[in-house]
Amino acid sequence: MSQKTAALGLIFGILGMGLAGYMLVDSKILPMFDTPTGDSFNNMWFVDYGGTATTMPVGLAAGYLSPFSLEITVSSGEDMYGLFTGYINFATGAANVLLYVYVDGVYSSKYTRITRTDSSGIERYPFALQWIDDAISPGKYNVSMWGYVQTDSATLYSGGLLIQTF
Repeated sequence: MSQKTAALGLIFGILGMGLAGYMLVDSKILPMFDTPTGDSFNNMWFVDYGGTATTMPVGLAAGYLSPFSLEITVSSGEDMYGLFTGYINFATGAANVLLYVYVDGVYSSKYTRITRTDSSGIERYPFALQWIDDAISPGKYNVSMWGYVQTDSATLYSGGLLIQTF
């Protein structure tokens, strides 16, 4: 009789642990994987230049990087997220590339610097410039990318500009 009681107790114990495990997973773990409802984006604009090259202006003055420009509309209460990606091919000796975000033709204080670490041969450097503007007013804007290479020459390849409002 004691063996039957022990076996029955073991079965109920295993069932109880399984039920407790299910309740834990269902109430604590699975909700972590739910998509948030309040933080999704409202609008999205994108320009992709594929494998085509854009020659960087040389010198100390930024120039417009065609075709990386988007006309966007920001509604009341929205913020703006931006992402500019691609890669830079540095020619021999080129040292720094600077990329800037301009809004309506005015520098917006968002930028990145890509610095070459080796001066021999042509080198490829990937980049991703991200920014959030949480102080942007409602209205229509032109967001464009500008940049320059300080010395020698560099080329931007496979660029993409993404703007989202949320």
